[in-house]
Amino acid sequence: VGTGGFLIAGIHKLRSIFADRGFRFDKLRDLVRDVVDVNYFGIDFNPFLVKVAQMNMVMHGDGSSNIIHANSLINPELWEEMNTDLKIGDFDVVVTNPPFGTKALIDNSEILEKFELQTYESASPRNSLPPEQLFIEQCWRFLKPGGLMGIVLPDSILSNPGLEWLRKWIL
Repeated sequence: VGTGGFLIAGIHKLRSIFADRGFRFDKLRDLVRDVVDVNYFGIDFNPFLVKVAQMNMVMHGDGSSNIIHANSLINPELWEEMNTDLKIGDFDVVVTNPPFGTKALIDNSEILEKFELQTYESASPRNSLPPEQLFIEQCWRFLKPGGLMGIVLPDSILSNPGLEWLRKWIL
């Protein structure tokens, strides 16, 4: 979730839609908060960014209770902090800017073995993968059938000849 920029942009759009329908300030504020509290969620591995996003959400329409500190690459059933029954396949829309450009690779076998990408078009399981590659599959899993995903990715995923296998998986 970072600082919550995508969620806040969604709140502004939601507020604009309700304002165009003639809702006044008090009703508008309550309506936006009700929708956000039930439908907007954010996850970040960095506890400081979770606090920043929560504060930004409070300042822009609440929803702060749905911002959690967790490793979004693991199964949501393991997210103890989140007081919800959300599961893989529960989301209509996922928007994200996953961490990339870092030298850190995911090499935890307990995480990797949950991903089809670990073995897709490979003679043997991959021992490590960049987080942005795993985020593609995890975000896909979060979506309901017919859901929409907006994801910021490095150009290399779309152009590097060595990542043709990943583009095939995406297609």
